[in-house]
Amino acid sequence: MGATANDALVAAGALRRYLESRGEPTSGLAIRASVPVNLRPPDQSHRPGNSFGLVLLSLPVGIVDPVRRLRAIREEMDGIKRSPEALVAFSVLSVLGVAPVEVEPLGLRFFGGQTTAVLTNVPGPGEPLHLAGSKLGRMMFWVPQSGHLGLGISILSYAGRVRARVKV
Repeated sequence: MGATANDALVAAGALRRYLESRGEPTSGLAIRASVPVNLRPPDQSHRPGNSFGLVLLSLPVGIVDPVRRLRAIREEMDGIKRSPEALVAFSVLSVLGVAPVEVEPLGLRFFGGQTTAVLTNVPGPGEPLHLAGSKLGRMMFWVPQSGHLGLGISILSYAGRVRARVKV
C-alpha cells in the first residue's frame, strides 16, 4: 500500500479499541496528535543533541476499517512530509530555546493548545544489546509529555519487537 512501518503502527487501531473498551464513542472521531519528526540527515545520526520538529497529525480513530484507516494515515503523512511544517516548528522551538524563560509558557500553550495527544515512535536497535555480558530483554522508555496534553503514546521497536506505552 506504500505505507511505512510507522504508518501501520499508528493505524493499528489500539487507540480505537482502548476508547471503545472504556465506553467512549468513536464514530467519526479524529484525535489530533503532536508528532516529533527527526530532521537530522541519516549521515549525521551520530551527533549529540536533538534536531526535531513537530507536526500535527489527525488520528482517524473513527474509521472502523483498518485498511481505510491506514490509507488515511498514509495520505496525511505523505502531505505532511511534503510540507515545511516540521522545519517551521523546529525553528520556533530553536528560538524558544534561547528566549527568556518567561516566554516558555507561551510556546507550551501554542504547541499544546493545538493537540490532544503526543505520539512518538522511536526505532531502537534491530539486534539485541548486551550489558556486562547479559542480553537486554527489553528497553525502558516513557512518553514525552508536556503542557496540558491529555494523552501520550510512545512506540519503541527493539530487537524485532514493538512495544507501546500510553499515559493518560
